[in-house]
Amino acid sequence: MSEDVYNIADFKNQLGEATAHLEAGEPLLLAKRNVPFARVTPLAKRKNTTKIGFASRTTRILGDVVSPAAPESDYDCLEGNPVA
Repeated sequence: MSEDVYNIADFKNQLGEATAHLEAGEPLLLAKRNVPFARVTPLAKRKNTTKIGFASRTTRILGDVVSPAAPESDYDCLEGNPVA
């Protein structure tokens, strides 16, 4: 597996292609004026360990979630009155 070399300007212009190489597990070399100065390596793939429903039954809704928390008569802005 050979590393692809990208000059900085090429790397900026071909970011999608470079990202595809990284997603495929291939490392990249970044160069400035054709002199390599950095190696970009992909992270090791991790297995998704999130379990669906792991937080079920942890939230309780108390009261009505559709109606306003305070009566509409308390909202002066609904009547066009300026805020004091």
